[in-house]
Amino acid sequence: NYLRLDTNGTEKMRITSAGNVGISNTLPGTKLHVGSGSGATVDTGYQVVIDSAGIAGLQILSATTQTGRIVLGDSGDNDIGMIKYDHTDNSMGFRTNGSGNERMRIDSVGNVGIGVTGPTAKLEIKAASTGQEGIIIKNVSSVNTFELGHLSSNDSYFRMKNNSNVAQVLFRSDSGSSYINSGN
Repeated sequence: NYLRLDTNGTEKMRITSAGNVGISNTLPGTKLHVGSGSGATVDTGYQVVIDSAGIAGLQILSATTQTGRIVLGDSGDNDIGMIKYDHTDNSMGFRTNGSGNERMRIDSVGNVGIGVTGPTAKLEIKAASTGQEGIIIKNVSSVNTFELGHLSSNDSYFRMKNNSNVAQVLFRSDSGSSYINSGN
């Protein structure tokens, strides 16, 4: 059993006995199934599916003085995560652990800020607190092969390690002194 809506003798929407709604789809596989033709299997864990043999997409339109948002929530916080596009400055922000906690931003010229809402370089990273500073690149064995960091107010370093996790090259400034160490 289903409810079918037609215009000009052609079915445009269907509501199944399970309560699924299909728009341009006679066999909706989830709560709202828009379109058809991709040939893909619907994951019924998702409530909305956009399906097409061509380009499939979701468009969010907002006024030039507003924002467009994708908001994620749970029973404890209805906006615990968010992707937010701000039309006033054409930036995109990514928030986690609450709507006020922007973690990363891409500005209108493509600069990326992590911990920074106004990045001034292609990549700008700012620690939220002491001990979180730095960049670490790991190899396939999870060894920190490249590190760039700031240990204290007067101590920064750049270190490269081998696969045995042994520092091969270390550049470090320590309270006004600088030194280079290479080898074991």
